[in-house]
Amino acid sequence: MYQDPRFQKWGSLRVINEDHVEPGEGFGTHGHREFEIFSYIVDGELEHQDSMGNREVLKRGDIQLTSA
Repeated sequence: MYQDPRFQKWGSLRVINEDHVEPGEGFGTHGHREFEIFSYIVDGELEHQDSMGNREVLKRGDIQLTSA
């Protein structure tokens, strides 16, 4: 599991990450229990699929808000 203390405990934010995802790669199955997640796509596209089979492709400038 990825953790970097420099990006933890930002006021009311539990963690802030700047993830770079290589083409054809991803994060694999992982949980989001008790998280509010804000994702902003800086460049390219990112495909997201959840455990319920919902799938979407996020493009540059798109925002995804997830409550888990």
